[in-house]
Amino acid sequence: MDLQITVLFDNYVHSTKKGQGLEPMWGFAAFIQFNGKKILFDTGSNGRILKHNAQKLNTGLRQADYLFISHPHWDHIGGWDTVLEENPDIHIIVPASLSTHLIADLSRITQVTVVDDNPLVVDDKIYSTGIMQPEGEQALVLDTEKGLVIVAGCSHPGIENFMQRAKQILSGKPIFYVIGGFHLLHHTEKQIYNVLEKFDTKYITPTHCTGQLATEIIKLSYGERFIEGGVGMKLNLADLP
Repeated sequence: MDLQITVLFDNYVHSTKKGQGLEPMWGFAAFIQFNGKKILFDTGSNGRILKHNAQKLNTGLRQADYLFISHPHWDHIGGWDTVLEENPDIHIIVPASLSTHLIADLSRITQVTVVDDNPLVVDDKIYSTGIMQPEGEQALVLDTEKGLVIVAGCSHPGIENFMQRAKQILSGKPIFYVIGGFHLLHHTEKQIYNVLEKFDTKYITPTHCTGQLATEIIKLSYGERFIEGGVGMKLNLADLP
């Protein structure tokens, strides 16, 4: 039950991947391989950039079984049409907060599952937290042998609240790794530390809308358990002790 996560879309390129032709842009998307399934988490803000980075990273959008949309903001759904051009049979998991017109249009094209505020079993050991407020956002939860892995888009409801919801869904199982935007971009140092006290994970990758100050504070707090994000980041769960 190996897990691999590749960041395809982010505001910046991973430090080891600079000069390799990858393009940064505001938004987030990641390609996840877990338990025999392949999941595209969000699409970033631009389909051309998403496809370009996926090709550079040898990650075909046509391979994905699921497209998991975290919330309806443009920087997470902007590439959906490109994804459907590449993979018209993909199963899309969308939050109920997405435009009803867009949900109806997508449903005419491919299989769509709409998630409300109740947690959902997406597939074996793959879950949605259910949408949480504000913004009607859902996070992806993977039940791995090492613990829970959470993938978040922007964490408008608070990444700490996604962590709490994940543990509720899986009967208190410990959280091993969290990656995504934590929406701490406009927080003060004091506010960041107040939120950080509520975190509950062994390893962490803050990216996208987390903000530079918050990322630096999280890096300082987690030390070797901090994992850098950015376009081109590849993580194998098996590599983490």
